[in-house]
Amino acid sequence: MARLPAPGSDANNWGSLLNDYLQQSLADDGTLVTDGTNTYTGLANTNLATNGHPGLVQLTNDLGNTAASPKVVGLQGRSVDSASPSDGDALIWDAGTSKWTPEAPPTGGGGGLTDLDGGSSSSTYGGITAIDGGSSS
Repeated sequence: MARLPAPGSDANNWGSLLNDYLQQSLADDGTLVTDGTNTYTGLANTNLATNGHPGLVQLTNDLGNTAASPKVVGLQGRSVDSASPSDGDALIWDAGTSKWTPEAPPTGGGGGLTDLDGGSSSSTYGGITAIDGGSSS
């Protein structure tokens, strides 16, 4: 098992111990080993992140999947549904499923419009017709 040299011991072995230790995670050219198999040990690369092993990068909370292909799986600790959105959809909270789901945004509501046109009896603003009865009050 590779380990770091221990201060006060390992006399005359520091170079060998340190090289063995570094070759567990570094390739010959000094870059991080990113292949599934460590070419030095011939074993599975323990530096890669998995669900059970944090490795070099640990994706937690709202970020999941793999380090090479991360995926947002939540917002503020709440799950995001995996359904594909349609054009114009927004993430809407669905209390029934306790997930953010892609849906068409709600329409309607909006509140009252008051005298947007300075007294004309009706005017259209971006597809909304404001009717104010002709008063500019």
